[in-house]
Amino acid sequence: MPLIRALVTIPKASAVPEDAVSNTWYFDGNATLGSGDLEEIHAALSQFYTTVDQWLSPILGTTATVKYYSMTDAPPRPVIYTNTIALTLGTANALPDEVAICMSYHGTFPAGQVRARRRGRIYLGPLTLGISGTSVNSNRPSATAVSNIATAADTLLTASAAEPWNWVVYSPTGDSDTPVVGGWVDDAFDTQRRRGVRPLSRTLFS
Repeated sequence: MPLIRALVTIPKASAVPEDAVSNTWYFDGNATLGSGDLEEIHAALSQFYTTVDQWLSPILGTTATVKYYSMTDAPPRPVIYTNTIALTLGTANALPDEVAICMSYHGTFPAGQVRARRRGRIYLGPLTLGISGTSVNSNRPSATAVSNIATAADTLLTASAAEPWNWVVYSPTGDSDTPVVGGWVDDAFDTQRRRGVRPLSRTLFS
């Protein structure tokens, strides 16, 4: 199996394609891998999202679409496999669309290698207010939420290590990939401006 890009797209309840949010993942394996391995990768990704979907905003749609591409194909690359993930979203009020929580991951850091090319990030969101826990005044994700996301990532990493394919960090700059060996989830929110909604009206003053 060549280097695979998995594009996870979650629509918003508006169903407007431009409003959808996405995450990009990469996986690699040896040349003998086939379509069954794509199904295994999808199962592992599905487990990740269904573990953390309780923190996702109810403004999202309940079905994520995952499209898989072979990075050895010439662009524009055709989709080689498609599947879906059924989500059970949080029920608390929605946080602003731009609010996200960052899950960082990395490969090994050999001497003489550019570390930035061996790190990656997944921004989960939009989020529900429930991610802050029981405190209505909290400006941070709860320890429970942070631990839950980290555990989901660890489960994905463990599944990867047990298979002939790997979850990898891909560097477009170096056109190289390295297996993920660890990562972290911060107890602070991030802002993804491109996920914000467009204004529908303007109220003037003078």
